[in-house]
Amino acid sequence: MKSRKPEIGSALDKYLESKKEPKLAVVKAAITPVIDALEPIVPQTIKRWSLHSLTVGWGYVKILVGLVLISFHEIWKMFSDLVTDDGVKIAMDRMNFPAYVGLGLAIIGCLTIASRLRSLKVEG
Repeated sequence: MKSRKPEIGSALDKYLESKKEPKLAVVKAAITPVIDALEPIVPQTIKRWSLHSLTVGWGYVKILVGLVLISFHEIWKMFSDLVTDDGVKIAMDRMNFPAYVGLGLAIIGCLTIASRLRSLKVEG
């Protein structure tokens, strides 16, 4: 019995096979122009949004993480209501975290930004 070569299923694999290039090189060639175009814009935009202050930027990160935790909590509650198996439901309830963790982190982020903006106002 001869061993057969597995068939290539996707169009990308067929293209790569015809070009005889490694996959990473093709992906890098496709992504590099996008990264080069965004490179000068993104850091300047982030600095402008955070008023050239690392503290304000860190406050934005805390708010974003807090909002993500709040949304994860809501999604977690939705999935725990859909589960019918008792063992899985007990495990999900044990791993559950309070909703106010994300809200507290978002509030701390807001206070961080407010205090830094107040000190920038006093300085300027």
